[in-house]
Amino acid sequence: MENEKQDKKQNNINWGFIAVGLFIITLLSILFRKFFPKHLKPQTYSKSDLVELYGVDIKTINKWVEVFCDQNKLPYADYKRKRKLSEEIYNYIIECLGLPTDETPVMSKFQIITNGEDMLGDEYRGARNSLKLEPHSDTINRNVYAMFNLFPPKIAQLLQKKVA
Repeated sequence: MENEKQDKKQNNINWGFIAVGLFIITLLSILFRKFFPKHLKPQTYSKSDLVELYGVDIKTINKWVEVFCDQNKLPYADYKRKRKLSEEIYNYIIECLGLPTDETPVMSKFQIITNGEDMLGDEYRGARNSLKLEPHSDTINRNVYAMFNLFPPKIAQLLQKKVA
């Protein structure tokens, strides 16, 4: 009889340790998820995140990716098919197009040519024509220049240097 009481007591203690152990494991997993969420699921971005970042529509973003990103590193067909972008692809696109800031915004042809300065008619036309004839041989040609009204920050900076 006394052995049975001791066995029950020992059994209750064992179940108590198991319950406390499970509680601690549960609590640790909740804390881990709260403080380290990136380790559980890789960060993904949508194309609308790019739209918000650059302040242009999705068609413009798609054209920029097609023309200004290396097709060997990011084939346009693969990009076009994806709904979500991995952090690696998202960062590569930003690397290709440049990160828009106050100093390096998305710019129109007019903004690139005038560079924020007031220009007289003939002066503006001369700068516009010189840029139209040979925009920047390393990056874009005349046909690509004609395709766009807005340019991503990295390309806009290259074109501004050409005008200056």
